[in-house]
Amino acid sequence: MAKPFFRRTFRITRSRTDTERDVRDEIEFHLEMRTQELVDEGWDPEAARQHCLRTFGDRTRIEDSCRRVAGTVDRRRNRARAWESALADLRIAGRDLRKRPIFFAASTLTLALAMALFTLIYCVADTVLLRPLPYAEPDRLVTIYNSYPLAGTERGLTSAVDFLDRREHLATLEEVAVFQNRSQAYGEIGVIGRAFSQSVSPSFFRVLGAQPRLGAFFGDEELLPGRAPQVVISSTFWKQVFDSDPEVVGKTLTVEGVPHTVVAVTGPEFSFPDWEAELWLPLAFRPDQRAEAARLWNNYRMIARLAPGASLEQARAELTALDASILERASPDIANQLTQAGYRAHLAPMHDDLVREVRPFILLLGAGAAFVLLIAGISLSNLQLVRITGRLPELATRYVLGAGRLRLLRQLLTENLLVTVVGAGVGIATGMWGLRFLSRFEPWEIPRIARLSLSPSAAGLLILIAFASMTVSSLLASWILRRKDLFSLMRQGASTASGEDGRWRGGLVAAQVAVAFILMAGASLLTVSLRNLMAEDLGFDTENVQACALRLPPARYESAADRRGFYDSLLTEVESLPAVRHAALSTLRPFSGSGSRRVLTPERPPTEGEDPNPIAAPYQASVSPGFFDALDIQLLAGRTFGDGDRHDTPRVMVVSEAVALRHWPPGNALGQRVRLEESSDTWWTVIGVVEEIRQESIVEPQPVGTFYLPIQQYDASFLHLFVRAETLAGLLPALSQRVHGLDPETPLFWASTLAEAIDSSLISVRLPLRILLIFAAVALALAAVGIFGVLSQAVACRTKEIGIRLALGGSRGRVWRWAFLHLTRFVVVGWAVGLAAALALSGLMRSLVYGIQPHEPWVFLGVSGLLLAVAYGVALLPAMKATSIDPCRVLTASLVACCLGLAPVADVDPACPGEGGPPLARCAPGEGASVFTPPPLPERP
Repeated sequence: MAKPFFRRTFRITRSRTDTERDVRDEIEFHLEMRTQELVDEGWDPEAARQHCLRTFGDRTRIEDSCRRVAGTVDRRRNRARAWESALADLRIAGRDLRKRPIFFAASTLTLALAMALFTLIYCVADTVLLRPLPYAEPDRLVTIYNSYPLAGTERGLTSAVDFLDRREHLATLEEVAVFQNRSQAYGEIGVIGRAFSQSVSPSFFRVLGAQPRLGAFFGDEELLPGRAPQVVISSTFWKQVFDSDPEVVGKTLTVEGVPHTVVAVTGPEFSFPDWEAELWLPLAFRPDQRAEAARLWNNYRMIARLAPGASLEQARAELTALDASILERASPDIANQLTQAGYRAHLAPMHDDLVREVRPFILLLGAGAAFVLLIAGISLSNLQLVRITGRLPELATRYVLGAGRLRLLRQLLTENLLVTVVGAGVGIATGMWGLRFLSRFEPWEIPRIARLSLSPSAAGLLILIAFASMTVSSLLASWILRRKDLFSLMRQGASTASGEDGRWRGGLVAAQVAVAFILMAGASLLTVSLRNLMAEDLGFDTENVQACALRLPPARYESAADRRGFYDSLLTEVESLPAVRHAALSTLRPFSGSGSRRVLTPERPPTEGEDPNPIAAPYQASVSPGFFDALDIQLLAGRTFGDGDRHDTPRVMVVSEAVALRHWPPGNALGQRVRLEESSDTWWTVIGVVEEIRQESIVEPQPVGTFYLPIQQYDASFLHLFVRAETLAGLLPALSQRVHGLDPETPLFWASTLAEAIDSSLISVRLPLRILLIFAAVALALAAVGIFGVLSQAVACRTKEIGIRLALGGSRGRVWRWAFLHLTRFVVVGWAVGLAAALALSGLMRSLVYGIQPHEPWVFLGVSGLLLAVAYGVALLPAMKATSIDPCRVLTASLVACCLGLAPVADVDPACPGEGGPPLARCAPGEGASVFTPPPLPERP
């Protein structure tokens, strides 16, 4: 047994048992030496031994203390050795990857691209769909809306009467609130600004559980008219406009020309998900808005908070009972109109209601990102398989020189770690940078889009996915190393590829082809849908039409005469601009999502068998005489408005084709009279019928129609200005200058062309199409690279055999046929799997496609043709390389290698067991298809 001195001197590795033995031996050695000293001084050996034990102290305690110290030293030494080993592995891995820049670049770029796309889409899905709303107890928040399916309105607004009824009679709701989204001017003359705002009932902040940063929110008394104007401002507005003044509460802010007292500042994170408001003003219901006749005046959105312990089902049942009681106690006229419109109220979770329109395409993009991540993982596995297969001779040499399989695997794992860290890091950073691309969308297009961020849970998931790819690659490396006989590879010194490797690579490429087909099919369906949507007739011309909004300050335009005078002056100024062809004003802007609708009551009595009260709520628009020319809306019958249709002339209206056909027999609309309200004594005469236009969406199945009133007879403060010009260059500044010259307190806002408005309405198709096209292009490129790599590797592994077959009389045409047959195996398999999966998943896109079936045959045929063309196109170069092999050079190299004893010439068995592929050529009798092996070299004497 080695003494402690020798173990310390030569640093022999010690286990825990060795450490304990060393401590005992060290103590025993000390005791023996001291005992011997006492014996030499004349002590009795036994007495000397006992004296040493007494003076030494508690041996057990000392042994424990020494063991703890030794254990601490060993752990520190082991950690230092582990760090040194890890750093050495990193240095070796970095040096090895520098020697293989193509592999490193391909791997990191593949992973970075997939992680960037996945990060981008997952952040959107996480922020919009997965995260709860940023309010207290968000699961108790609900949205309530009125539905009139028989009148063509599935999701309608609610009225002040509905709000008051539901607040009083629904016990399952703790609080109910209504609000309107608006945009209002603030500031004094010369410093006029514009801000998103909301007019809210005082309970709005209580429903959302908001707490003020400064001051106090509105009280319930603000519902009554005649109160002093008040305003709540956001934290952002407080910082920008009031410079974070802590004494802002009580100060005055002019809104639409009316001084308002600032009563509160919201918290820094408070906002409504689909409308980033900066100002909140209290709603005050007039007596006529509280009357039963106002039940059809649906102008507000409604939200509520469930009472503690109340469920959605209980609230829905109570709401249904309330609807029935409303119909029972309503006047016969109101009840009749509600019944014929199919009135019913709906209650839905607030979060689900906000994302109802964007959920399908976000899920589609999420599926596309997952497919891209999958195909990137397949590509990484393929690259790993090629790399390890090509390095088997090197690994075999290191194994023979003493490196164990675990040591080799650790080195490969370190290289994978470097690739993963670089690729995933670049990908996640790129994805976060790409979030800026989505910030240009407005909250009403994608709710909460302005709040996009990478949450800790999302970051953890992305890191987990990245390291999962590394783990898969490491398992693949381990599997390859375990099944290879490295000693045999070292002895052979020949090609290390095997038929099983080729089949695995072919299988991975088949998976790439399948995923690429799925993404290309989805992108193709959306492309055709967008083409069909753009081909739809809108009913108006969007070319060179500039639109913008303006609001007249009510404090300075109280009377209708003042407003009408401004209309005339504005149109005169705008029409005097050189490039302007037509200019018009309207209260309705197509595709703005803010149209007002109203039920018409015709004077003509119903005929026998006809619905006595054909209920439908068409859009209402007050327009100037040049509106139809400005938007190029075709006149079908009668006339449009002229300068003679003034406030002191008989009331007239123009209706769209859908309104005319709904209320009167074909061709009989002209001269008919209607009332805008059941109790009104004012009759409006139809003087014209115009072509139907799309107001809210291109995909409106059955337009509800529009009726138009002269703006001089039915005026408003909020207007849209439409200008058709020869060119739009420089038009908007000229318009702003003319409006400012008429009234400095009335700036233009929401400026855009009608074409831009159409594009914005197509976000649910255009955005997923663009991103899905990127996904499909990436998938197709990765599949093409995989196909090229597989066939190139097959040619490289069979170079000797191809050369010898050509030397023995095989034709180059057969080599071409072999190359394409070798490719066809996995391409056809991948195409078939992708086609089946695409057909199975196509039903999920039914809500996203328009004018086409989700399993349209010609779309899938076109995708198949493109995919096969790309696959066989990238196969041309490896096939040409195979046919250009020089038989003489290959045969000479094989003979030299054979004579040196390095390898046989080749095995040209027609079945080619080395690749598991089809035969290159069938040798004719006498051509010699056996293995050609030269005689052995003579032994050295």
